[in-house]
Amino acid sequence: MSVVGFDLGSQSCYVAVATGGVIETVTNEYSDRSTGSYVSFGQRLRCAGTSAKNQAITNLKNTTFGFKRLLGLSYDHPLAQTEMSNLINEFVKTDNNEIGYKVRYLDEEHIFTPLELIVAMLTKLKNVAETALQSKVTDCVISIPIYFADSQRRQVLDAARIAGLNCLRLLNDTTAAALAYGFYKSDLPNADSETAKNVAFVDMGYTGFQVSICALKKESVKILSSVADHTLGGREIDYRLLQHFIEVFKDKYRLDINEKPKAKLRLLSECEKLKKLMSANTTEIPMNIECLMNDRDVSGRMKRADMEELCQDLFDKIPVALNKALANAKITAQEIASIEIVGGSTRIPAVKQALQTFFGQEISTTLNQDEAVAKGCALQCAILSPKVRRRQFAIADKAMYDVHFIWGNSNPFQLVAGDALFPCLKSITLPKAVKGDFPLNTFYQYPEEIINNQINITRNQVHVPDAETESPSVKIRFRLDDHRILSLEEITLEEKLPAPAAETEAEASTGKAKEETPDQSEKMECDDAKKTDDKASDDVNTQKQGKESKSKPKHVKKSTKVPFEHGLTFSMSNTALERAIEKELEIQENERKEKLRADARNSVEEYVYDMRGKIYEQLSEFISEEDREAFSRKLDDAENWLYEDGEDAEKSAYTNKLEELKKLGNPILLRYRESQTIDAAMQDLLRITMRTRKEINRFDNKEEIYSHLDPKEVDKLREEAASVQQWADKQIGALRQKKKYDNPTVLTKEVEEKAKGLSKLATSVLDKKKPSPPKDKEPEKAKGQNDTQKKTEDKSNAEEPEAMDVESPAGDNTAKTNENVDCQS
Repeated sequence: MSVVGFDLGSQSCYVAVATGGVIETVTNEYSDRSTGSYVSFGQRLRCAGTSAKNQAITNLKNTTFGFKRLLGLSYDHPLAQTEMSNLINEFVKTDNNEIGYKVRYLDEEHIFTPLELIVAMLTKLKNVAETALQSKVTDCVISIPIYFADSQRRQVLDAARIAGLNCLRLLNDTTAAALAYGFYKSDLPNADSETAKNVAFVDMGYTGFQVSICALKKESVKILSSVADHTLGGREIDYRLLQHFIEVFKDKYRLDINEKPKAKLRLLSECEKLKKLMSANTTEIPMNIECLMNDRDVSGRMKRADMEELCQDLFDKIPVALNKALANAKITAQEIASIEIVGGSTRIPAVKQALQTFFGQEISTTLNQDEAVAKGCALQCAILSPKVRRRQFAIADKAMYDVHFIWGNSNPFQLVAGDALFPCLKSITLPKAVKGDFPLNTFYQYPEEIINNQINITRNQVHVPDAETESPSVKIRFRLDDHRILSLEEITLEEKLPAPAAETEAEASTGKAKEETPDQSEKMECDDAKKTDDKASDDVNTQKQGKESKSKPKHVKKSTKVPFEHGLTFSMSNTALERAIEKELEIQENERKEKLRADARNSVEEYVYDMRGKIYEQLSEFISEEDREAFSRKLDDAENWLYEDGEDAEKSAYTNKLEELKKLGNPILLRYRESQTIDAAMQDLLRITMRTRKEINRFDNKEEIYSHLDPKEVDKLREEAASVQQWADKQIGALRQKKKYDNPTVLTKEVEEKAKGLSKLATSVLDKKKPSPPKDKEPEKAKGQNDTQKKTEDKSNAEEPEAMDVESPAGDNTAKTNENVDCQS
């Protein structure tokens, strides 16, 4: 069973797996632990990861990135418009007002949504994990930002299903880091301790800043508060540097970089490299780019102090988020025991300095800043997996956003508080009787806190049937699951009906009554789905109960399930999900076929380049001049065909071309290989023949060791050895007359078979064991005495009691002697 964790980042992704009881981050086909969050489309192939990132410049229009930020956003959303303006790709609005990347794939225009691109990335990460584990991967845990709302989380789950993954849990980035930290930490307070170790986990990645204040104990972590700022990340610093150098080059070289998307993308990449260099050096760092635009080389310089001044307003956002996190956690900075940082952008000195200044202590780097989140996800997958032996580690995470609900024309009521722990169940009883059909909607109270400003979570249409009583109540149950996704689970109609007459009489005779406690309030109840059963007290007088039961009406409780329809969940319908899975499987099958086609083409190309050099060097003696020229022309023709008519040929065409070339090349290779092995094989055959004839001569000389052999078998061996010797002499003579470029008259394999056959025959004839001499017959008298003695010993042994493990007396020499004999035996 697979144990895999995916850190699905905006710029790069990481994969962690459990192998041999250890959680480790695995590498991709480029031996790199980081896999770029890029998806590229070509004439025949869709590729994702590092190979797609390498095409960002050469295949500019058809290489997509930045799609994680667009997940769950509508096309008209202001944030979506801002994001799209910073990207090079061409975007269109879909029929559902979703964002579509317009690319050319399979010689046709295609539209891919951010969700479909997430599917491509998850498929790539799944392949990386399967290559590392050498087994099929299904179960996994995926990390997402803490600010992802319900709609975005549902889309990530849908993407995982389409990619063939069973996501056991969507884990927040900082929660995964806390798990990776606390699981191996040995100095945490005990589980029954009243105090916990407060740790601040700060994650500043490519597109966001996240902080969580956590209370850690052994085998548990509780998230006290979480705060995020999706406008603060390493990308924002890159954009500041980009705009700075665009202005510099405009004044210095009269070049407007904004006019050329390819030049802008190259400059952005160089700005990112410059940022990393300035983070490690205080001196001024140069930046030189050849042929950036209009065949002009450009150069610029910047030092760390200039970058910090340029981005100071971004760094000022850090203490704002930290203050909010501490306020929500209701603790002070002095109560924080450690500050753990993850994310590539936390390496920037200004970020570290801001954290140190705020908390008044040194920053800890216990965790691997790049891989900690992926390892935390893999640990969570191991904990949730029923087939993996792993100690438990409890996680209590916060809902983060306030969720309200409304039915019909009622006022909004709070369903889930932002500081509520999840997973949880919420059970609500409406305050008055509700009849007929009415809408039941859930939404975020403060949509401005949500990255996509999506206020609605679910929309449901409820159909309440006619009740048998005048005052029924409607009970609604919601679930906030492990993924922090809210769903309506069940609606029931609760009624109190008069008890049957027979039951009433039976209760009166026993003095007991089955009665539901009447609803004392018209206010809405929220019991968090905790079932409470009212039990009668044992010390109540039975007679008193009987009198009360006679005076009070008797009722029974009736529950009826109420049907409802999901109007809006942001999850794909089953039909849409099936179509998406079929589409993804078609793309994967096309990728598989294209990979086989590319491998076949590469085999032809490799054979051409390999043989072209060898026929003039290593294989030059084993091919005639005439054949060499003909074969060389064939290789040149094959090369030209590969880059002209055969550039986009099918796999079968490449296979046929390779077979055609091998018909000419294989005999040359055969002659070369035979020249390396035939002499040694012949020497072995002659050595075996000589040894066999030598042993036959010893038989002829009537040596005692072979006196028992059958002469007919020896004669047969003699004839075989002579035949093999004659055959070997003939083959050696024929080989000496042949040129190296002539086909050999005999192959090494034939010589080895001759040697093996003669050796086997010689072994069967010469290695026969000499029969043992017959034993002398005992005299009849001795035999009778032995028989009598044997019978006596058998009788004494049968009468002898079972031996016990008791030491012999000190003076009993007989016992000692027997003991020694037993040990020796």
